[in-house]
Amino acid sequence: MSAPTRQRFERAALTPTEIVDEYKWLASFGTPHGRIAARLGYTVAALDTVLRRAGYTPPPTGPDAVAAAVLEELIASGREFTCTAIPDGSTERSVTVMLQVANKRGRIRSVGKDTFGNTVWQAVSA
Repeated sequence: MSAPTRQRFERAALTPTEIVDEYKWLASFGTPHGRIAARLGYTVAALDTVLRRAGYTPPPTGPDAVAAAVLEELIASGREFTCTAIPDGSTERSVTVMLQVANKRGRIRSVGKDTFGNTVWQAVSA
């Protein structure tokens, strides 16, 4: 199902809250992130910045959704893990970014390195 036709907006015409609403609406039809950015008159990087500043993080999709689900299971288990326990995301850095975000939010912490030099992570107890 493709997104219904809607007018293309000028960048200055929307507030950050309206951009988030438009993003959510277009994403609900499965419109890819890059296409949403173009439709709203932004580059992908600029749209990411606007969404982040508005306090919105788009939910992961495709391979990133699978990687995020595995990361959540590993955190919930409380056992130690490395990035190799998480399937590849949509880009080379997807899993790295997910781990960095979880670490910054205080959900996981580094507990050392494995024999291959990978960081070993563990959930932070509540």
